[in-house]
Amino acid sequence: MPALRMTRKVGAPLAVLIVSGVAAGVLMLLAGVTNPYLFFFGLIPTLVVFSGAVLAYLWLDRWEPEPLRLLVFAFLWGAGVAAAGALLVGLAFNIAGVTDETFGMVAEAPVVEESLKGLLLVVMLTGRRRAEMNTLTDFLVYAGFVGLGFAFVEDLLYLSSTGSLTGTIVTGVIRLLLGVFAHPFFTSATAIGLYYATNRARTTGRKVLYGLGGYVGAMTLHGIWNSSTIFGLSGYLIVYGCVSVPLFVGLVVIAVHSRRSEGSRVNLQLPRMVGERLIQAREAAWLASLQSRGARFRIVKQVAGPRAAAQVRHFCDAVTELAMVRDSIARGQARPDAFQREFELVGSVQLERAAALPALVEAARHVPEVTVQLYRPPVLTGPPAPPPGWNRPPAPAWPPQAPTPGQWGYPPQPPPGAWGPAGPPPYRS
Repeated sequence: MPALRMTRKVGAPLAVLIVSGVAAGVLMLLAGVTNPYLFFFGLIPTLVVFSGAVLAYLWLDRWEPEPLRLLVFAFLWGAGVAAAGALLVGLAFNIAGVTDETFGMVAEAPVVEESLKGLLLVVMLTGRRRAEMNTLTDFLVYAGFVGLGFAFVEDLLYLSSTGSLTGTIVTGVIRLLLGVFAHPFFTSATAIGLYYATNRARTTGRKVLYGLGGYVGAMTLHGIWNSSTIFGLSGYLIVYGCVSVPLFVGLVVIAVHSRRSEGSRVNLQLPRMVGERLIQAREAAWLASLQSRGARFRIVKQVAGPRAAAQVRHFCDAVTELAMVRDSIARGQARPDAFQREFELVGSVQLERAAALPALVEAARHVPEVTVQLYRPPVLTGPPAPPPGWNRPPAPAWPPQAPTPGQWGYPPQPPPGAWGPAGPPPYRS
């Protein structure tokens, strides 16, 4: 596993992140919690709902799972840095005398909060973390985690500051059941813009256009969402049903399509790995789908234990990473260090497969072999064989003989008497 661990250094100091995130979250709760009883009453449903949201993003990220440290980094950035930063900016506006509630909801909150959440995606594009931002799914997953972190703290503050149990229940229904994906949804616009800026745009102008376009889209969606509450519950529900739900459904379609695209990109590279003998054809068969991978993990865990199943997962991750890098090179979207990373990942696949091979051999004895249709170029075998009883015509004589005078009507023969009494001139070939 050392080669894989070397290539998976992600530049996220976990201890520092946890300490800073917890400290910022505690400060936020102490600053905003006015009723501890309502806080603990709303804590359990908040944990349940947000656990389901986190599982949804983990399902989206199954082909190329992101490192746990970076997912924790993104969540704590939203719960700590972004939430505390938004609180400090709000306090600064209050000190400056800007206390208009409508201005705060429609202008201040969208600009400040989307800037602080989107800054996480910019940080992810620096240093070693940049190697993890390969597909649109990666951008959406990190946008989702930073949005969930921010919403988690914000929802707890709202639930504990309503002043009554009835208010907490109504707020919980609106924010937890209807709006749990609101902040991830807003930040996803920034994520889509940054993805196209870093992976599709070829000129500086287009990069700036895509990046700013995504950020403006996030602020616009956030502003529309907040402004709907000005008109009461009916206005909120109208905007929710006519604007937020259709756009969110569109985002889900884009995310699912991106997830399937990752699988297609992996499958395109598996035959090459088989040809290079990095993996065997029977391994490519179950590596080609998430369902067959999951089945193999469960069998390995049963026959060889959890540690062997974890090793097989490392092997799968290395294969997927190599496939993604090679696909980006083939598409012309690779970064300058792509060839060096490809070389490192080839070594990772070899080492991880060697470590997982005993467990894979043992598991193969307990499951039938899975077949999959991998693309192979057609084999040219020549023309079809003639049917039985067909006789080939004899080959013409070779070399061909010059025609004799009069043969095949050449040269043309004049009619009798055309040349007079002397007759025709002698024939010269």
